Amino acid sequence: MKRRLQPFWDAAAGLRLLATHPESFNQVWHLPTASPPIDGHAFMEAAAEALGVPLRAATLQWWMFRRLSGIFGLR
Repeated sequence: MKRRLQPFWDAAAGLRLLATHPESFNQVWHLPTASPPIDGHAFMEAAAEALGVPLRAATLQWWMFRRLSGIFGLR
């Protein structure tokens, strides 16, 4: 599933703008995001390229997640 990602500084600027204008209170606002949307793998590839490191990622199987959640008390 593709998700729309937004750089932190863009989100922060939009939220600051909304927070400093009283006429925006008690309303629903949608801030613009990246277009076209990218998936998580494409995001990780871009981050690895920006950092100059090779991409190393793996999928966590359900039983691994369950075991880890028990270790950290997330059950």
